Amino acid sequence: YPSALAVNGNGIEQFPSHYENRLIPHVLSQAGYDCGLVGKLHLSSVALGQEQRVNDGYNFQYSHHHKGPNAFGYDYAEWLRQQGVNPETLMQTPIKRQYRDGAHQQSFGGLYEPLANRDNIPSNLHQTHWCTEKAIEFIQKNRSTNQPWFLSVNPFDPHPPFDAPLSY
Repeated sequence: YPSALAVNGNGIEQFPSHYENRLIPHVLSQAGYDCGLVGKLHLSSVALGQEQRVNDGYNFQYSHHHKGPNAFGYDYAEWLRQQGVNPETLMQTPIKRQYRDGAHQQSFGGLYEPLANRDNIPSNLHQTHWCTEKAIEFIQKNRSTNQPWFLSVNPFDPHPPFDAPLSY
């Protein structure tokens, strides 16, 4: 239960590190599992752009800031750069607004409601596509014989910024 970890709501500044040994991936990694995570984690708030992590047991592919993960060091943003795309152009810097404004105001997360003449992030560059590709890489990873593994895949969808490409 969240109360057993002293985490009773969203937006806590930092996950209590003295409870890290109760986290499932921490326990599994101590037992020899290869624990992977792709996407977001949210053990604590991301309000400042990057979550303060504890020893959670995960090997992490990071794409945490769902309203514009364009900073250097975010694995998704770096992958976009490797594809020849500037994340700054693809995802404009957000300002704080109501989530419902996102479909009509580009300044909210840099994303519009997709239309035939104005699509959002193309599906081959979308964070959900990236999560899927990284999950496949993790599953196909060369491990020790019979090494168990655990994978958590956490795309931003289906929560804001609701940036599905027009094809979806």
